[in-house]
This record gives sequence, structure tokens and C-alpha cells, in this order.
Amino acid sequence: MLKFKIIENGNFIKLDEFDLNLERNDLFKHFRKKSKKAAFNVMVDRGIWDGYDSFISKDGRIAIGLWKEIENFSKVTGHECQIEGIEKRLSLDLDREKYDSLVDRLLEDVVDERGNPIVPRDYQVEGAYRALKYRFCTQELATSAGKTLIFYIYNSILKIGGVISSENKKSLVIVPNVSLVGQTAEKFEMYSNGEVTWKVSTIGGDDKFDQDLFESSDILITTYQSLINFHPDSLRSKLAKLNKKYNKAKKDDREALQRQIDRLKEKIQWAKDYDIFSKFSVVNIDETHKSRGNSIQEILIACTNWKYRFGLSGTVKIDESFSDYFKVQENVGPLVMVLSAKHLIDHGYSPNIKIKIVDLKYDETAESIQKYWHLKENGKAMYNNPKDFGRDMLALERNIIFESKERLNFISSLAQKLEKNTLILFSDVKNEYGKQIQRNLQEWNQHVYYIDGEVDSTDRDQYKDIMEKNDGVIIVASYGTFSTGIDLKNVFHIIFAESTKAEITIRQSIGRGMRKLAEKNRVIVWDLVDQLKGYMVKHSEVREEIYLDQSFEVKHQEIELAKFQ
Repeated sequence: MLKFKIIENGNFIKLDEFDLNLERNDLFKHFRKKSKKAAFNVMVDRGIWDGYDSFISKDGRIAIGLWKEIENFSKVTGHECQIEGIEKRLSLDLDREKYDSLVDRLLEDVVDERGNPIVPRDYQVEGAYRALKYRFCTQELATSAGKTLIFYIYNSILKIGGVISSENKKSLVIVPNVSLVGQTAEKFEMYSNGEVTWKVSTIGGDDKFDQDLFESSDILITTYQSLINFHPDSLRSKLAKLNKKYNKAKKDDREALQRQIDRLKEKIQWAKDYDIFSKFSVVNIDETHKSRGNSIQEILIACTNWKYRFGLSGTVKIDESFSDYFKVQENVGPLVMVLSAKHLIDHGYSPNIKIKIVDLKYDETAESIQKYWHLKENGKAMYNNPKDFGRDMLALERNIIFESKERLNFISSLAQKLEKNTLILFSDVKNEYGKQIQRNLQEWNQHVYYIDGEVDSTDRDQYKDIMEKNDGVIIVASYGTFSTGIDLKNVFHIIFAESTKAEITIRQSIGRGMRKLAEKNRVIVWDLVDQLKGYMVKHSEVREEIYLDQSFEVKHQEIELAKFQ
């Protein structure tokens, strides 16, 4: 038997006793997972790193968030395991009848922005219940599941129970982008009624930190990019860079840099003394698959007084075979609930998703394509490193796509035929492919709006509001800005104008169309596949596997681009 005990204020589990070395060795093997970063990694190629991440220290310490993985290890190997004191960290005997009664009172007489009563769905009630029961956990709920309402129920029950207050027992909600800061705050205010009212403070975009407002608030809603600026270690890193810049600067420039250095030193001291992270008793992470990043890890570690921790995402389990899956649970807690897109569609909570894969056929006699194919067949010998050859071939393939006027004309023609509103997603910001698409569309539609990372959050919200209130609107947006978290109901068509094989991006992007609107029962995703016998076809095969795994209806059609000269 392997026996574990909880140590370091409940943040870690440590292997305390074991009977056989075989048990211990199997445990260490179970808590080693291959990293996604291992592929094409120089350190792996040189034999410096084996490509695996370990989630157990040499002395047998494991993060408390991975406690359920010890149970899974026991089931897989048959080795008996016992974690002393784990029940005290959980609320497994939470009174379900009392909980359901509180939820009913919580949303009594609450209406949405259209005046309709807000009635939580069964899985929303269950999701909040499990989060309270397990105290620290993650859940994978498909996009459009209504995660904000789950967070609201969860936090409101904790506020009623005194776990959250405006004293040094506040709730922290971390969202992935600045647009969601205001969106989440609005939802909390809309859901509040006489039973529970929230005083909300926000940081992100135009909303700067106001200490007085924060002190009187119950909840802070922010992004991890904004919050990391309050972490002393992050500020010290900035100071080190400023000092280097100062040492290299000319004499005339040093005075201004010294003022920046002095201000930053003052901020570091304030951040250390004030310690904003110690004031949170509850930590909520939206799109928790991002919690494997360094910045959010630092934030979670800094929240030393947490009593409850809860992460929601539509894409947690997709990395199950890699270390990222363990990283999310390590930082937030075990995965305790999974809800698929198919469940939402089958139960009428989300419109049906139909995938139309459009195979774009190029003129095979074109000189650029002939050169590309010749190099693809014969050029590998010219390279010492196969990775360099692959990178250059991908770049050539992209150039053919970006320079095709016929392809741009087809996108414009397709969008012109589509009814209601359309979201067009692209990757290439640097070469302005999205802006090229926008310019083509504006020749026949004045209601075409462009969004990438440089577009101000206020403008993004304005464009989103225009789409929500009107028909015939097109938003051309980068995957990075519009694939995650944006609450966009009035969209009926999504065009993938550029190729990607990242499963998180694909599933989150489809999720933009899964938001429920009364008169919307179907969303069509137009997946453009460039048939150049190269990487784009390989990427499309990965996407089609994802579509089929999600039980979406998939149909192919072929388009000759020569018709769109």
C-alpha cells in the first residue's frame, strides 16, 4: 500500500509510506507525462531533455490538485492508495436539498436582457454543486453551456455561507481577455437580486485598479495579463529589463529611464506590502486550459489564502495524453465533470452545427504551383535540416494562398450569398490577409468590421453590439481575438478563412456560433481547404477528425477557383 499525507497548508500531498519499490516506481512513472513541446525541440534533439514533464518531486511531493490522479493510478495499476486527511479538504457530504433550495431563491424573479426569466439548466446547477462539493476542481463544459451563470451560482452560495465578503475574503474571477471582463461583470450585476447582491470591481482595458473600490468590493474580475502586473516577481523582472536598458542608454536618455525605474521600485514595494493575492478566498478561472501558462501559475501560487478554487473550460480533456492535462489539474484541481457539445445540441440548449468543408481547387498549370510541387518533390536534398525544408514549404504554400485573388473573390462571393450574420476567422495578421478580406467585402457591404489584437476593446465591443442588434453584418477577426470566450449569439455562419490544426482553437471558434438565440436552430461552419497537396490538406484532416469526434454533420463540396477571376 502507498500512504500519502497532506502537507504545506494543504497545497501538496506527499508519499509517506510504501511497501514495495515496484509501487513507488509505478507511481513515479504515472506522474510523468510527455510534453507537447517535445516535438521538434532542440533540447530533445541534443539529448538534454527527454521530452517529459514530471509532476512528482524526488521526495514524493504531488500538488493537491492532482489528488484524483492518485485514485486513477490506483485503478490502473491495482496498487492500493490512501490519502490521509483528503476528506477534510473536500465537502463530500454537502446537503443537496438545501443547496437546490438556495439556488431556487437565488434566481427568483431574475430576468435576462430581453426580459425573459433566467432558469438555470440542470447541468449548470449540477456543475456549481460539484464545484462546491470538491472545493477545488476543473470542469469541461462545451462552449455555449452558460459558464458565467455557473460561476454566479457557485460564488453566490459561497457568499451566503460567509466564505466570500468584502473583507479579506474576496472572490477572484480570471477571464481570458479584456472583452470578457466587462461582459462577466454585466452578467453578475444582471443576475443579482434581493437574495445576493454583488459589488464588483474590474481591472482590464480602460478599467484601472482603484484601491478604494477594490477594498469595498466582494469580487474582482480581471485578466491574468492585468493581474500579473501586481505580482512582485513579475515587476522585478520588468525592473531588471529597465536597468539593462538604462546601462546601455545614452546620457541624455537616462534621466527619463531613472524616473521609470524609481516609479517601478515604488510599485514593487506597494505590491509586496499590499499583497492583493492574499485577499482572495475563492479563485475562479474561466477558460482554465490557459492555466498551464507561467503567468497564471504564479497568480494561483500567490493566492495563498484560497479556500475554494474552480476552473471551467470547453477544452480541458483534449490534452489528456500530454502533460498539459496534468498541468491544468495541478494548478486548479481534478476534472470532475465533462459536458459535450452533442449534449447541448441534443437537448436543445444550442443550435445544431453543420460543417461544410469546401475543397478549393487551384489551376494546376499555374507557374507558381508547378514550381511549388517541383520543389516539394525534389528540394529536400538541398536542406541539411528536414525541419527547415518543412518550414519553407509551408511558407511557400501560404504565399500561394495569400496571393490568390481568386480565393479572395470566392470568400467575398460566399459571404454575399449567406443570410443574416457571418464571422470570418483568419490567422495571418502580419501580412494583412484579414484586411484584404475586409476590403474585398466592403465593395458590396458597408457593415464589415475588422478585429485583431491591435483593435481597442471598446471598438470590439461596439462591433459585437452592432452584430447582436442587426442582420447582414460581417466581422473579420483573428482567431486569437475571437476564438475564445466572446459571447456572440446573433451569428449564423462561420468561415474558417485560414488553416489551423489546433484543436482548442477549432473547438472554441465553433463555439462562437453555438450561443443560443430564440430563432436560431442551425449554424454552418464553412471550412476552406486549399487543395495544394501540402500542409493545408493535412491540417484539414485533423480538423475533420475533430468534427466527427464532436458528432457534427460534415459534408464536402468542391470549388474551382478559376471561376472567380
